[in-house]
Amino acid sequence: LAALSLYRPEYLGVHDKESSKTPKGLEQSVMTVPLHHKLNAVYSFVKSHLKSKTIIFLSSCSQVRHIWQIFCTLQPGIPLMALHGKLKQDTRTKLYFDFLQRP
Repeated sequence: LAALSLYRPEYLGVHDKESSKTPKGLEQSVMTVPLHHKLNAVYSFVKSHLKSKTIIFLSSCSQVRHIWQIFCTLQPGIPLMALHGKLKQDTRTKLYFDFLQRP
């Protein structure tokens, strides 16, 4: 796609010279569940990983806001942040750096 849409595209590699492409402490998980089990599965995952910093990707801004509101009501025992594209850039940046600073 890049070859079709870009004039002289250049590849920029962030970790090309390192032995590991991702940080050694990063653990990635993927769950595929039926739609009617999605909320329960995500909540169970969060509850079972209370000692970990977790980022959960969702399909839309409205899903992020909806799940964030529900989880805030359920109080899973960890701080929750909703980061999505409809937030102003400075708010998104602040949330991101707040996430990085948390233990």
